[in-house]
Amino acid sequence: MKNNNMELAQDSKTDDQQKPKHFKIETTVMKLVVDSYLHGAQTCEVQKGKILGVSIHQGACDSIHLFINDDHKVTVEVSQGISRISLMQKKNIEDIDYILPFMKCLGVSEGQVLKNYSII
Repeated sequence: MKNNNMELAQDSKTDDQQKPKHFKIETTVMKLVVDSYLHGAQTCEVQKGKILGVSIHQGACDSIHLFINDDHKVTVEVSQGISRISLMQKKNIEDIDYILPFMKCLGVSEGQVLKNYSII
């Protein structure tokens, strides 16, 4: 019986170890977007040496741009509380871990993103 409990404890530790990594990326991306609104274009280094950058052009609608390693990946337009993807380029499935949290914090559904990546 102890062995089963120990295995369950190890499984839950594995799940807990995965959650903080994903949560950390989401938090980092959200902070980057907020800081860009407050202070202008911002960049930060994330895991594996990737550099994320966000720039925002405000006007009749806000255009929020995400860059990964100096490559413009996606632009989201936000107008009157409604978000839409206006540009997705240089699609690389390895970038999805950064693009999904970016879209999520701007109110774009995961389904829309995955549809643009032809995953669903």
